[in-house]
Amino acid sequence: MRDGGAYYRFTKDEKFKAITMEASRDLMHGWSDVAGFSLSRLTGYEGPTCFKMPAGEGQAQKWCLM
Repeated sequence: MRDGGAYYRFTKDEKFKAITMEASRDLMHGWSDVAGFSLSRLTGYEGPTCFKMPAGEGQAQKWCLM
């Protein structure tokens, strides 16, 4: 996903079976872990996907991770 000037991705780490989040300013390289991502220590999840949720009038756009 792209938000602001950065790209973000969610990946399942097969070694630890956890979802990680990474960010980069360039889509093709320069990815690094996002510090403090809350699901990085949970295990047993599959196939992460994210989407932008509709924003109500006067509300900021939010992302949802499933």
